[in-house]
Amino acid sequence: MLPVAKLSARVRARAWRGVRFLCYHSVADEPDLAALSQRTPAVSTAEFGRHLALIRSCGYTVVSMADGLRLLETDLGGRGQYVCITFDDGRLDNFLHAWPLLRSAGASAHFFVTSELVGTSTPSARDGYMDRYMSVDHLRTMVAQGASIGSHGRSHRDLTTLDPRTIREELTESRRELEALLGGKVLSFAYAYARYNRRVLEQIGLAGYRHGFTINTGTAFRVDEVSRFTLPRNVIRSGGNDPENELVIQGGMDFAQSYSAFKRRLRF
Repeated sequence: MLPVAKLSARVRARAWRGVRFLCYHSVADEPDLAALSQRTPAVSTAEFGRHLALIRSCGYTVVSMADGLRLLETDLGGRGQYVCITFDDGRLDNFLHAWPLLRSAGASAHFFVTSELVGTSTPSARDGYMDRYMSVDHLRTMVAQGASIGSHGRSHRDLTTLDPRTIREELTESRRELEALLGGKVLSFAYAYARYNRRVLEQIGLAGYRHGFTINTGTAFRVDEVSRFTLPRNVIRSGGNDPENELVIQGGMDFAQSYSAFKRRLRF
């Protein structure tokens, strides 16, 4: 697939239009990368810096979540090449490693946070590796400096395995807890494990969210009542220098977008 993606990237790098949402999880220094990559998609600090430089060299405009959604709501998204950077889970390395690089680049990002994990440190039973998550102070600092926050659920559970009452609790309680901690509205949601079904889609709007995000290749051009809760994000894979990640940023994997959309239509 890589040769096809490289060819596609050369063709599409300056041709695609819309808002391209990128989905990161962790950014780590090289010594920690191997261990962290066993539990979550993680890129090295150096690679993340290269991604930001690539975005700039391609002439893409990095937009905040609010501005990206505004482009889609007003049907202006298809007039340019916009990138919105997002992170899932709320790990501490987002604040320690990713955020300083974003600030240096004059860019922002949207962080989907699992509310029960805020400020916690959890050792792995398998190898003792400590999973650390951002505290309230970390989140508040980033918001004050231009970041924005969304919900990634209360306990990072696969919502499709839950009954309607528990789905409702995961959605509403995570939003309530984050708003209480941060003192602002939380209106976006990213599905844990990118898993959702009809029951979940029925509940998310009722829980007060305006937009929901999954994992799919490609860009978004506009948003309507059907698509607002299944917006695509392009996942960034683990690695210290994975060439496929740069192809994802440039649109090299977008040939799979039609197939992903077809599967969604069959499913829902």
